[in-house]
Amino acid sequence: MKDLRLKAGLTQEQFSEISGISYKYAQSIEAGRISNLRLKTIYKIASTFRLEIYQFFSPKLPSVKALKKVIPPHKPRHGVKAQKTLNRRISK
Repeated sequence: MKDLRLKAGLTQEQFSEISGISYKYAQSIEAGRISNLRLKTIYKIASTFRLEIYQFFSPKLPSVKALKKVIPPHKPRHGVKAQKTLNRRISK
């Protein structure tokens, strides 16, 4: 998850706003403190990057160019600021 987030140019705060996963929970997942995720959480993470669940578990991550194509602008669940930042980074 961290590799995808960084490739997309998102901070943990921005990722949590867009995905709907709490900031602390996302931190715990990235730190490896939570290893038993629910399917719903995995789906939220994968869909944030517009990936199918099987792609999320692929040993080869999508390229930065591919991530920019698969993360279209969409309405954020918790804030406009994170979405504007994401849209700026995608359009570069």
